[in-house]
Amino acid sequence: MDHPDANAGCVIEEIRAAFRDVEKGQLTLHQAILSTWADEEHVLANQGRSHKRWEEITDKEIEAGGKALYGADPKSWRFFIPAFMIWSLRFLKVNDAFVSDQTIYSFDPEGVKPASSLSKLERFQLLSLPQKRAIRRFLEYMARNDSYADATFAQKAINQYWGHYK
Repeated sequence: MDHPDANAGCVIEEIRAAFRDVEKGQLTLHQAILSTWADEEHVLANQGRSHKRWEEITDKEIEAGGKALYGADPKSWRFFIPAFMIWSLRFLKVNDAFVSDQTIYSFDPEGVKPASSLSKLERFQLLSLPQKRAIRRFLEYMARNDSYADATFAQKAINQYWGHYK
């Protein structure tokens, strides 16, 4: 069972508020996972479970779906990312899945381009100011928890891009 501390709880509430009405993108979580190595025709043929709201994404789907953050188009990524951040905050200290670090890495402004032709910075431009602030708070929390997350990388992302969203 998850047991986030009070600080994580505050960040979770900020994420929920900032991403409350985010529209889903073109890809399902399963399609985004597949798009990291499959061609577009294969991805579209393999629908997977479609979620109407990001809150419907289950813990089990998140644990198995970290690759979706690399293969998602910008709008789908924006739909998935609050579920991944909240899962990471809830389970950071009790689950050693790589998902928390994959979530942190998806905020790297210098990282590998997603499967679509858009760069990560273009992906980030879809975010509202409250969403960018929630991401900064998430990264700050991760940067303070180096025993459980890639705190160095979280701090790097803050320093390079997310830090000025206060």
